[in-house]
Amino acid sequence: MSITLVLKDGTGSLFPNADSNKPSAPKLEGFFNFKLDDRDEGPTLRLDAAAWIKEKDGLQYYSLSVGGLNGALFPEQEKKTDNTPDYSGTLGPNRELRVVGWKKVAEATGAPYVSLLVSEPNKRGSRVPQKGHNPAFI
Repeated sequence: MSITLVLKDGTGSLFPNADSNKPSAPKLEGFFNFKLDDRDEGPTLRLDAAAWIKEKDGLQYYSLSVGGLNGALFPEQEKKTDNTPDYSGTLGPNRELRVVGWKKVAEATGAPYVSLLVSEPNKRGSRVPQKGHNPAFI
């Protein structure tokens, strides 16, 4: 018997890893919650998530692992409004899901984190980050 889950929409958070000084440790750790049906209060699937800072062709980005699914999250080059995401990227075996993230600060503790939203890609496609520009990571 096999079970197929179709992941479409989700939310999540990534927090700085206290043990990130170890060479192979992720820089950020957290979780994603995916809706399993179209109901607002319906069942969800929670997956652990981790992010490592990587570099390719002079561009730094977060390499994601979400419940065994790989992804990438790139700093946005131009933030036009406060609502514009700080990060955008893709997730899934064929990079079929769009991921966006906003830098936030926890009200209770003042600790930084990244608030994430996962959805099916829009019709406009994705932007390609420019080389040589590496905005600050949390």
